[in-house]
Amino acid sequence: MVRAWLRASVCVLVAALFGCGSDSRESILSNSNNLVAEVATSAGNIKSRVEEFVRKKDNKDDEGAKKELDEAIAEARKLEETARKLQSVASRASSLAPLTAEEKKTYLEKSKARINTTRDDLITSHREMKKTLAEANAKYEDALKPLMTELSKAEGEFAAIVRRK
Repeated sequence: MVRAWLRASVCVLVAALFGCGSDSRESILSNSNNLVAEVATSAGNIKSRVEEFVRKKDNKDDEGAKKELDEAIAEARKLEETARKLQSVASRASSLAPLTAEEKKTYLEKSKARINTTRDDLITSHREMKKTLAEANAKYEDALKPLMTELSKAEGEFAAIVRRK
């Protein structure tokens, strides 16, 4: 999963920097960076909800566990919507006129730290979510199937961004 999410995020950010327009390159870069940050936040929220699901399920609080799982599923659906928004940003970025070598250098210097921080946050939150999901699946695989289905749908939307590039 992380490959599709990370590749999609990097593709959009790079397209915003070097795009092929009337849209402001800064606006597109800012929007794409914010959307990638949303993905990282959603992954962290899913991790937290799944941890609570397991804790409640272990304590035989089935109603509480169901609520946590429903919230995780809602967050996974939000990921899918965020991926669609990233697709839109990628399309806008693709419509931009190419940068000169000097402009590329300027944009890279200006944006590199912000992009790297967001990328690192995404990698970390996704890795933690994936670990938590693996542990939870070992105990409650059947119960987590709806969440895993929603996450697969979101991954498909991120993969669509990568396929366009």
